[in-house]
Order: sequence, then structure tokens, then C-alpha cells
Amino acid sequence: MPPTADTRPSVVVHLVDGTYELFRHFYGARNYNKGKDAPLGGVAGVLHTVLEMLEKDATHIGVATDHVVESFRNELWPGYKTSEGIERSLHAQFHVDGRVVQVDRRSGVIRDAAGVREKFGVDPERIPDYLALVGDSSDGYPGIPGIGPKSAQRLIARHGPIEAFPDDVLGTRREAALLFKRLATLRADAPLFADVDSLSWRGLRPGFDSWAERIGDERLARRAHAMNDRAARTGS
Repeated sequence: MPPTADTRPSVVVHLVDGTYELFRHFYGARNYNKGKDAPLGGVAGVLHTVLEMLEKDATHIGVATDHVVESFRNELWPGYKTSEGIERSLHAQFHVDGRVVQVDRRSGVIRDAAGVREKFGVDPERIPDYLALVGDSSDGYPGIPGIGPKSAQRLIARHGPIEAFPDDVLGTRREAALLFKRLATLRADAPLFADVDSLSWRGLRPGFDSWAERIGDERLARRAHAMNDRAARTGS
């Protein structure tokens, strides 16, 4: 007998910067709400984008998000971003439901390794080195004075990671560069999922309807149940 064709759906995994997405939806809604922030408007926006990605092609979704803005990075660098100045109506949405799944949709572009190299001029694994040298104003650390994007790209292409830079390249600025690299690096020791299947869409949780009612978005509930019904019919 001829071999049976593998008809399993392909795995499409989306990994998301959840904190950024909550900010984006909260402030984006102000273009339409005339200054009257819905109590959970940012959360509703995030959930809608999750559903959109599931409706299109996502089979697995994971999110890295802060349950508070402050983190271990504030102990490393006093200028790192804090919750100071964040509006109460936004800050409150960090504490609603730690299991909310969020999807980063800054643009319609999904960048692979080549796309990262095209945008930043370095390989993906060298992004922390790049940001350590040029700085990241959104997170509040300045980088190394006198080193801009082009010079950072050249240094990394020549020497690799900052740890491998000859001593005379950065001189007394080496320790600052290594500190900024720690700020720019995602924690590798955080507890994660055991395997990718734990991120797969398994349908709505039993308490979803009560959350949708609390958010006050009837369209969200209808859309979620339509997605749930479709998944039940197709088995995916």
C-alpha cells in the first residue's frame, strides 16, 4: 500500500510582547472613544487581535508579559522604565487576568532572521548586543556614547558579542555595555512551557463568557464563540 499522506495541519507559533500590545490598544482606542477610556478597553483590543490571528493561521500562541511594569531590570539600571506616570486606567489593566493571551501586530510583516538582519544589520542573536551599544530610549537606558547604529553593526560584525570585544574597543565603557546587554536580554531562566503543544488553541475556557460580560464587549463574545465552534467542527 502507498504511504498515507500526512494531513496534519502545520504548526504556526506566534510569540508576543504582551506589555507593548496592551499599551498599543489602550492608546489606540483613544482615537475613537473621545477621551472616555473603557475600564477594560485595552484588554478587549488585545483579545480581538488574538482571535484574528487564530482565525487566520495561528495554531499556537505564547505571550511574555509583565504583571507589573517594574522588574529585576530596575535593580540593574535606575533609569529603566517604571510605572511612574502611567495612567490609572491603563495600569489597572495589568492586574485583570494573568492568563490573557496577546498578539503583537505592529505591522502585517512577520520578520524571519533575514528580515531582522535587513532591519537592524545584525543577526537575531546579536540584538541584545546591538541595543546595548545604541541604547533603547523606550526602556530608558542610553547605550554607549559615540556609538550609533552603523558603528554598532560594524563592531558586532567584526568581533561578535560584546564579551568578545578586545579590551581596547570599549575601554572603560565595557562594564556599562555589559550591563545594558543584560537589560536588553530576555531572561533565560524564567519558567516556560514544556513543549510547543502546551501553547496550542484548545477552545474557550469555561469562564470566558463572564469575562466578556465584564469587559462589556458583546462582539468579542460572539466572535470568540464563532471561532470556538469552527475549531470544534474542524478539530483544530
